[in-house]
Amino acid sequence: MKTGWGLIVGSVSVQHDQLSFYRHWVEKAKCLFCADGGAKLFRSLNHPPDYLVGDLDSISFDDLQWMLNRKVRTLVFPTTKDYLDTELCIHMACKKETQRLAFLCLWGEQPDHSLATLNLISYAQDLGIEATIQEPQWEMGILDGPISKRFFTTPGARWSLISISDQCEEVTLEGMKFLLNSEALDYRHPRGVSNQAEKEEVWIRFSSGSMVYIHWRSQDQKENHQ
Repeated sequence: MKTGWGLIVGSVSVQHDQLSFYRHWVEKAKCLFCADGGAKLFRSLNHPPDYLVGDLDSISFDDLQWMLNRKVRTLVFPTTKDYLDTELCIHMACKKETQRLAFLCLWGEQPDHSLATLNLISYAQDLGIEATIQEPQWEMGILDGPISKRFFTTPGARWSLISISDQCEEVTLEGMKFLLNSEALDYRHPRGVSNQAEKEEVWIRFSSGSMVYIHWRSQDQKENHQ
């Protein structure tokens, strides 16, 4: 049996008033993977992860000592390697038969690492793990066709859909302000940006291709950590 939610935490800094959002995810997950410098979030929450993974080039001395004092299982890799620390965490999640992964603190400070995280979302899904990036303001994921997927949302919440393949074919959107009915989305013309939910459920359907979705949280969802 797969173990349900897993969580991978990176080293992007967080604001103190956002800690309740991250605490919600840390307490929700059944298996916690700390990618190197992500230790600072776990220490801020006083909640040790299950695994510390990486080359330890971005973790502070104090955070590392905090981890070791709590006997966190630590997997150290050489600095010169062919895998990002986040990817090594995905390998561990796969071994633990994790069903779903949320990525936290992995978007924003370094554009190359941010874009690589998007690639790793796709990689995790190729391994059979549903994966999303979760941040206080938004959720991001990748959809691969053919697909028909329902999302729960709030009327007025902003949605963006961006093709990352040459085209997404036969795209149909329901429950949004700007509807599509079996139309194509082309990655050269990102007309799927800044749509808006009009109902509490939205449907995204398409026959082929891949797209990134970004679901911007409403104030109610932010307060309830949804």
